[in-house]
Amino acid sequence: MSYEESYANAFPFDKMIPGMLDPEMIEDTAKIVNEALKDKVQVNLIINNRANGNAPLIAQKIAARLHSEKVAGSLTSIFKSL
Repeated sequence: MSYEESYANAFPFDKMIPGMLDPEMIEDTAKIVNEALKDKVQVNLIINNRANGNAPLIAQKIAARLHSEKVAGSLTSIFKSL
């Protein structure tokens, strides 16, 4: 999709637009962040409104995915220690 098409579909950038977000983007981003954190590397994410219409909502999805992995990892550690 071209820049112009993305802009036209997403404007005024106040909600997520169905079909614009690559379904693997959240998962791939979470994997990259987790690998960087394991290696103690600083991570900076740049999220564009044209990825799905609203960058803050995309950031929330990424944060929720990372949080769910952290909770799942914590639970695994707890169960292994029992």
